[in-house]
Amino acid sequence: MLWDKLIDIHAVVHEEVVKPVRPVTDTSLAFGNFILERATIDPVTKVAPTKTPTLSWNTVPGAAQYEVWLARVAPAQSRLFVSSSLVNTTEFTPPADLDTAIYRFWVRPLAANGASGAWSLAQTFEVQTTLLAPLNPTFDVRPTFTWEAIPFATAYQIFVRTRTGDIVEAGITETSWTPSQDLPSGPIRWWVRATDSIGNRGWGNPGVTRVDGLSQVIAPTGTVNTIIPMFTWQSVAGAGRYILHVQNVDTGAVVIRQDRLIGTSFTPSSALATGNYRVWVKAIDGSTDLFTTGLWSRPAEFIIAQVIDRQAESPSLITLESLLAEDADEAREREPMELAQRKSSSDQPAVVDRGAEPTTGGVSILEQSLPMSIAIDESEVSLLDAILAEPLLLTVIGV
Repeated sequence: MLWDKLIDIHAVVHEEVVKPVRPVTDTSLAFGNFILERATIDPVTKVAPTKTPTLSWNTVPGAAQYEVWLARVAPAQSRLFVSSSLVNTTEFTPPADLDTAIYRFWVRPLAANGASGAWSLAQTFEVQTTLLAPLNPTFDVRPTFTWEAIPFATAYQIFVRTRTGDIVEAGITETSWTPSQDLPSGPIRWWVRATDSIGNRGWGNPGVTRVDGLSQVIAPTGTVNTIIPMFTWQSVAGAGRYILHVQNVDTGAVVIRQDRLIGTSFTPSSALATGNYRVWVKAIDGSTDLFTTGLWSRPAEFIIAQVIDRQAESPSLITLESLLAEDADEAREREPMELAQRKSSSDQPAVVDRGAEPTTGGVSILEQSLPMSIAIDESEVSLLDAILAEPLLLTVIGV
């Protein structure tokens, strides 16, 4: 969770808690026969990669141990893990998960005779909110958004960005929220931030989902070194089964067609010939089990045993740009259709007769462009994605 303002850790009233005392200006201090240089902390990322990040620094000549001072800066200033602050190596890992907050740490060398060197310059990092769900596609048009509790938060605010506009709900006192209306079909990004006695804090990392049940192929892609590849794809909440469709692009033949796969992986029982392939997957809504409830994924292309100069169409993750619009040609490409209908293009696979098959009739929601009247301002997007993002100036729906 990004916090808008750092509490002044240099305030005298809090100095003994959040900042090492006895500051020095020299880079080293002499104690008897020891000259202990000030340690230099290795750079840290603004956002910790885990809740127990490993902090490290250089070796100080003459140091027998090191003392680490790790403090929570905001909210609720406090020094942490005092009993574990002495280490014999040049790194320190918190012995327990850190809560969502901003942290600052220092280190100083200790000589064998008990003398101590100067405290290092500080490094600051943060641990962000953990979003729980939804983080995969879903068939639920009113999914419940959930996240881990943030210490000292009195309420939460959620920001949901859809293809047809933004939703902001404030004053949420629980760690979950369910929209009161159906969300529009398509990709969705969402953020959560805390509110405390000071006010709203910064947004954390976004969660990515979509409410149309559109999965995507994960593997194989590119050139593979096996003739019996494992096919994997993204799970979809509410899916009762998946359809896997694999086509040999060189011959047009459908080499794999599985209509009732329960899991998110499949390994063929026989080898595939060398050549170029494309693969699609389609999730079917478990509440109806109707073929028409699902959408074909983008095609993923892979090559077996030989490299041919073809431009791969690897499936891409949902990006913010995909929230703006998806052109009709790309949407149509998702649907396997009869090769005879598209002889001019090798991008379209042949389809075996399995009853209800994808057709070209009708217009998918994914073929509709975002109305110009509600186009999303990219400057707002950059603002939200910035590490120290400020809240967007949007009308708050809930209180």
